[in-house]
Amino acid sequence: MPRRVLTAVLLAFALATGARTSSGEETPDRPFQSFFRVGGAAFVQGGGSPSLWSSSTTGAEVTSFGDLHTFNVFFDNVEVGTSRGPSGVELMKQHVLFADDTNTWRSGWRADGAIEGVYVSGGEEVVGAWQVSPETRHAAVSDAFRHTLEDARFSGYTTVGVRYAKLEDDFSFLGLGSILGKTSVATEIDHNLVGPQFGLGAVAESGMWRFEGVLLALLGYQRVEYQQYGLFGEEAIPGALNRSAVARTTRSKQEYGEENFARNGEVRLTASCQVTSNVRVDAGWRGVTASELHNAASATAWTAPSFGINPQDGKSETFDYWTFGLTYVY
Repeated sequence: MPRRVLTAVLLAFALATGARTSSGEETPDRPFQSFFRVGGAAFVQGGGSPSLWSSSTTGAEVTSFGDLHTFNVFFDNVEVGTSRGPSGVELMKQHVLFADDTNTWRSGWRADGAIEGVYVSGGEEVVGAWQVSPETRHAAVSDAFRHTLEDARFSGYTTVGVRYAKLEDDFSFLGLGSILGKTSVATEIDHNLVGPQFGLGAVAESGMWRFEGVLLALLGYQRVEYQQYGLFGEEAIPGALNRSAVARTTRSKQEYGEENFARNGEVRLTASCQVTSNVRVDAGWRGVTASELHNAASATAWTAPSFGINPQDGKSETFDYWTFGLTYVY
């Protein structure tokens, strides 16, 4: 799947950059400029934001395997981990408000892709075009603010396109030092959502600074895929010293899938600082509210010896993360 996503990103970027107008030199009132951006993402601890974590303990750790097979197992060390990460690709067409004479079917295309924490964007971005009226600037309370308003440019735009969004939710358990030996289970859930995406955005520029905010809504078809890999009692040798008389090593693999209709809402805020005539440094925040999300930890069934998948109903969740990167404008 990562190769498919990366291929889609490159194809979408080629389509977006190929959609540039061929009218020669860009005029000052043109509402778009070409760009290429690359960066990364960092999840925030707490507040519902998922991140990778692990813990280990030494002592009497009791784990109960439910249902009809119920017994207590002592582990010297236990490691538990959860992780969640978004990826995907989108191709969007932007339309600057109140600029119908400069919007064309070839302008305003952009592609955005993400895979394993790396973000790539390219195509055309909206630039500031509107100015604050002279009367408003004259009423500014300070000369510095008045000068800022004189340089400031603003634009609003709508955006529409198609998006493939993937969210991976993983859970892992590793127990060491029991009469069973090494025992582990890993449950992975992939949410694959594809559908139309709509949005409303705004841009503000002044001097070396640029700020952009956009609200996005994604509606579409989602395929949820579960995979689980279990190892019960790697060193279980019936009758051996300090080993169970009946337990045997069991390796298991289980799969489950379902389909549903899902929706995502997203807020993207970006602040940029121009460091050269063509290069910007970007920092941003993204907040996501997603429906029909499944949690790998709660979906893991603790039934010996092959564990199992206990499908849960999808729930709505909110998480956020920070982005950072460099943009080349040309």
